[in-house]
Amino acid sequence: MSHRMQVVLKDDQYARLAAEAERTGASIGGLVRQAIDARFASPRVADAVREALSASFGSWQDLPDGARYVDELRTGASWPAVEPPAT
Repeated sequence: MSHRMQVVLKDDQYARLAAEAERTGASIGGLVRQAIDARFASPRVADAVREALSASFGSWQDLPDGARYVDELRTGASWPAVEPPAT
């Protein structure tokens, strides 16, 4: 089911929406729906994000600290491949 509603926007808000619609080819209504979905994610989406973050926790533990790793990459050194844990 769909619901129709009216929203009052400031001139600059409308201008930003119109510019983005022109740039992307999306409708203004579509952009508003995307913004609502992004800001007010459904509990199912939020749960999936939390689950993904939880699953990735500790995945860096077998590698050197981040700053050292980046410095080594910049100098051309390489680290041995780390196999992901078996699931």
